[in-house]
Amino acid sequence: MRRVGQVTYELDLPSDLESIRPIFHVPMLHKCIRDPSRVVPVDDVLITEPLSYEEVLIAILYRQVHRSRTSIGKVLWRNKNVEEMTWEGEEDMKSRHPHLFPASEQIQTTAPSSSGW
Repeated sequence: MRRVGQVTYELDLPSDLESIRPIFHVPMLHKCIRDPSRVVPVDDVLITEPLSYEEVLIAILYRQVHRSRTSIGKVLWRNKNVEEMTWEGEEDMKSRHPHLFPASEQIQTTAPSSSGW
């Protein structure tokens, strides 16, 4: 619609995107080539009041202990039909999923425990 700054523009967005602020920094814009296989139907995404969605932990695939004695694990998540793997810190996983870490479990540095860590 108009130029706001040296590299900032206000875009005329469709009415279904009215909750998005229409001012964009030009380097943030990229040409979009539509790929129908990557379209997620908006009706299938359940957004809760604090604007979040639920990811389900499927499996802890791998555990690694760094030289600094911090542990991370490769975790498989699912949100609707989409699965993705991320590296998560052990302390963060303990706080979010305490049932995976029995109190009597000791940290092992050679092989994952029965819970995956």
